[in-house]
Amino acid sequence: MICEEPTQDIPFLPCAPGQNRGEMGEFTLLKKLSQTKFPVFLAYSPSLDNYFALKVFAYEDDEVSPYFVNEVAFSNITHQNVISILYHQTESQFISEEAAQKSSFLVMEFAPHGD
Repeated sequence: MICEEPTQDIPFLPCAPGQNRGEMGEFTLLKKLSQTKFPVFLAYSPSLDNYFALKVFAYEDDEVSPYFVNEVAFSNITHQNVISILYHQTESQFISEEAAQKSSFLVMEFAPHGD
């Protein structure tokens, strides 16, 4: 299977489902969108047949990140100018280039044309 062609909704070349770089729950990680303290990935859900942004929070000293807890506290905010948090999971295993680590993650709307 080859990577998909760019589309208006996804203006870069993510790998197609099945060529994943990893998984978090039911979400297949396709492409790293941002490498900051909390990396964000383009994720695909086969059951929903849709793309999402997935933000990963590594545990700190074997505890849930306070940054994750803070973002989840605001997950009920809805506004046309705010990216919605659609789902969160407190405990998961994230496998990065370095190692496997205990992590939490947020699933957000994917805004392909900007922040």
